[in-house]
Amino acid sequence: MQKSIAERTRTTSLIAMLCTLIAASQALAANAFWVNGAGTDFNLSANWANATGGAGGTFVPGVPGSADFAIFDANSGSPTITALTNNYTTNKLLINGGTLSLNHTTNYNVTGTGGGGGAATVNSTGLIIGNAANTSALSLGGGGTLTASNTNVGSLPVSIGIATGNNSTGTFTINNGQLLTSGPTSTFVQIAFAASATGTFTIDGNNVYKQAQWLNSTSGNGNIGGSAAAHTSVGIIDVKRGGYVESSGTSYFIGYGANAAVTGSNPNGSSGILNISGVAPDPANSNTPTASEFRMTGAASLNIGYSGRGELNITGGGKLTVAGTTSIGALGVNTSVGRVVVDGKDVPSGIVSTFASTGLVNVGATGAATPAAAGHFTGRNSALASTTSNLSVAAGAFTTGNLLVTDANSQFNTAAFFVGAAANSNGTATIQNGGKVIASGVLGIATNATSSTGNLLVTGLNSEVRAANLSTLGTAGSASGLLTISNSGQVNFTSATTNSTIGPAGTVSLANGSLNLVGGRTLTNNGVIAGSGTIGRFSGTGAVTVTSASGSAIRPGDTGAAGLITFDFGNLTANAGSTLALELGNPLTTTYDRISLTNDAVTPANGTATLSSGVTLGTTIDFSLLSPHNFTWGENLVYDLLTARVLTINSATLAAGQADAAALFPAADSVTLSAVINPDPNGLDVLRLTVVGIPEPATLTLFAGAMLFALRRPER
Repeated sequence: MQKSIAERTRTTSLIAMLCTLIAASQALAANAFWVNGAGTDFNLSANWANATGGAGGTFVPGVPGSADFAIFDANSGSPTITALTNNYTTNKLLINGGTLSLNHTTNYNVTGTGGGGGAATVNSTGLIIGNAANTSALSLGGGGTLTASNTNVGSLPVSIGIATGNNSTGTFTINNGQLLTSGPTSTFVQIAFAASATGTFTIDGNNVYKQAQWLNSTSGNGNIGGSAAAHTSVGIIDVKRGGYVESSGTSYFIGYGANAAVTGSNPNGSSGILNISGVAPDPANSNTPTASEFRMTGAASLNIGYSGRGELNITGGGKLTVAGTTSIGALGVNTSVGRVVVDGKDVPSGIVSTFASTGLVNVGATGAATPAAAGHFTGRNSALASTTSNLSVAAGAFTTGNLLVTDANSQFNTAAFFVGAAANSNGTATIQNGGKVIASGVLGIATNATSSTGNLLVTGLNSEVRAANLSTLGTAGSASGLLTISNSGQVNFTSATTNSTIGPAGTVSLANGSLNLVGGRTLTNNGVIAGSGTIGRFSGTGAVTVTSASGSAIRPGDTGAAGLITFDFGNLTANAGSTLALELGNPLTTTYDRISLTNDAVTPANGTATLSSGVTLGTTIDFSLLSPHNFTWGENLVYDLLTARVLTINSATLAAGQADAAALFPAADSVTLSAVINPDPNGLDVLRLTVVGIPEPATLTLFAGAMLFALRRPER
């Protein structure tokens, strides 16, 4: 049944009246100025005025209400509020000079609904600390709760140091209380988000776990240090001594620089810093020591150095948990630099500093040809870092990434581990002094064919990189990959089903280090294996096989130094077109390049070397002399170059190698390269070079491969 015209008219009138009342309520919102620096009672009208520095008691209706703006400025002194009605609400809390301490035990709600209030309305922000050229501070204690919420999409519950160009300084400290932020906002906190601004937000548990808390339930972003149009600010979040932060925000940007339209002369000027440190007893858990923690839940991502300088420092047992992606050096609009340091532990409790992520960790995340982006990650002094996804160093095009894991018990756990993963990227990772990277997935170094550079150094006793397999080391194209294993460092591949590959632009350099595979697996060499060390068996039974493909090289000792490469429980197959490069020095002191293939007595199939099969020429054996060089070692020289349980090499390969060696000893009576079968009690075959009848020289000088002999025969 249709409504009558009168009823419809009454309905319309009611709606109009409601809109009028809403508008009126917004229009009635007013600025309440605190004017008593010694006052303690928020609810006492004598403490409030209708103008800055005005007479107390002049604000109407007496104290600020839910539609009003409570303002503490340079004329407010530095009051400590201890008396506050429970669940008290104002529209905005603005601290614009001086220090305000909220030592209340009840709840204070700042709704930030916007509207009205004249000059105090800034971005409809609920809590503002430092919005002019002054120093402003808020301290929350007494165990109370401060709630900053916004009903306007795009508004900010909290802003600390946001006055562009006015050198504003804002400080917010929670030492005994709780801050709750909420609302349908695209940005939930801004700290020093303006030119020349400084903002510091401290969550200090004061040695009681969770005595100081910030709980955020918005779905927006947190911007710490920087601006979309300026980049000379410093923003800091400091979580310490049992402080606790839990945030469901989408993203944090630490060191947020200028937008694409701004270049400026100081592209690194904006700085954002997140510090997490210390432990404290947990009263809810028998005072068990518990880490200060910054916990990012949901799909929250962390960006450190986002067209600015960003720092993350986790020390003294602090902990960071990230649910989304962590990007360090995250954008190339301006020169981005992101640095992460995870350092040490709390010694009394033994709690280690921890970085934990369930998303990607990209060190050098995104960039452009100019300007560049750089990311740095350091774990040291028993630090623990982990991601259930992948760790990638130089993950984005035109980025530089540096990873350092150092000292005993420092460890980074990850799925896959990549160093130099994108086009025109440069990745460097150093694992040293007992540090470890443990990957459940693959290891890839210089994996992009377009000018990717990857360098991984594993050095020192107990230093280790462990992965399922080596997927790529220096892929084809203009990539360049280097894996250096030195000073008893180890690289271990754990897959029993997947083989490993050195690419055409890849080098494994051994310097008293070892590379190990599961028994039965193969390492295919398309690049270079050089130096002195071991390629062997990590676990299992059966042989570890190294296959050197056409175009590859094996160079014991590398260039200019004698070395020994041991294939431990391994087989070597050098295909036609590959090179075995051997440098010769004094055989009396074993100063020459050698290869040794050890074997397992219960597995006769290992310890074999195949340098040619059938009758065709196999690998090229390339001889050279070590420099400086002089022949004072005797008339006959014997070099045992390779030992194996079984050596397979044909006459064509031996003849070609012998001719190459003979060119180095033109005055010798004879030069012979031969396969000597079972010459010792161990039943090993030997590839032996024998030089007979070298004249005793007066001098012999070697210049860049050309020899000048001055020979003097003994007088008779």
